[in-house]
Amino acid sequence: MGINFYTKSKKVNVDYDIGYGGMVRLRNKVAKLLDEEFGNHYESLSSLFGKEDFEIFDKKANEIISKNISTKEQELVLDFLFMPDSEGKLTYKHCKAIYDIIKDDTEETVIRYAFYSKNDWKDFKQILFEISQAKVNLYWHWQIKKDFN
Repeated sequence: MGINFYTKSKKVNVDYDIGYGGMVRLRNKVAKLLDEEFGNHYESLSSLFGKEDFEIFDKKANEIISKNISTKEQELVLDFLFMPDSEGKLTYKHCKAIYDIIKDDTEETVIRYAFYSKNDWKDFKQILFEISQAKVNLYWHWQIKKDFN
C-alpha cells in the first residue's frame, strides 16, 4: 500500500512510490521550508482528532498564513500541503513553486523507508524540476500493491 506519483505524459517518466508516512514527512519538510512558523504548526496536523482540534488548527494556520504567506507561488505550495493524500494533481506551476522553495535545501530527508535511498529528497526535487521544465502535470493516488517484488 502506498502513494504513487506519476504523469500522464510521455515527456517525463515518473514512477515514485511512498507510503502514507512518507507523504507526511514530505509535506512537513515542504511546509517548514515554506515558512518555519507555519511548518512547525503544520506538523501538528497529523495529531489532530476531533472537529474542535481542526477548528483550532485552522484558526491558527489562517493567522500564520495571513501574516507570513504573501506570494502566488507560496499559495501554490499551500495547495499541495492541503490536498488529499488519497489523490491529487499538481500543475507544472505548482511543481515549480515547490521546487523553488526546496531546491537549495541539502539536508538529507528520508521519505521512502521501504525503498530507502540516500537520494530520496534529491530524487523528489529532480522530479519537480523535470515536471516544471516539461510543463506537464504531476498526479498521485493511493494504491494497494499486490506484488512487492
